[in-house]
Amino acid sequence: MSLWLPPVDDVTRRRPAPPPAPAGHVDGLIAHRFAAVSELVAAHRPAEPHLYLASIGVRADLRGRGVGGVLLAAGLRVADAENLPTYLEASTERSRQLYLRHGFGDHDRPVVLPDGGPVLWPMRRPASSDRA
Repeated sequence: MSLWLPPVDDVTRRRPAPPPAPAGHVDGLIAHRFAAVSELVAAHRPAEPHLYLASIGVRADLRGRGVGGVLLAAGLRVADAENLPTYLEASTERSRQLYLRHGFGDHDRPVVLPDGGPVLWPMRRPASSDRA
């Protein structure tokens, strides 16, 4: 599956996230961590309108068969048809290599997530008109 978020203007994108809704301890902790990660990565997103790959994942038994590349290519066709740059954060070196093969480059410094979380690599792919 892949989750692509449409372009938004800079004012909408920079609006602070609402505080997590009251919940049980575990749910509240997850919501708090999600909000903290969202805030950290938002600071690295480009100000220009762009298509954002928020998440992509392939079932473990299908990894290494090109499924992720197919999912990625489908979203990139939409970006190219609309002449939009694309942006994402790679969460592993393996995924970073996939994105590099599809025309992404590093964008800003890596983001180190708190509490032993992974390092995220912000990456951007130019709009089709800027790649010519």
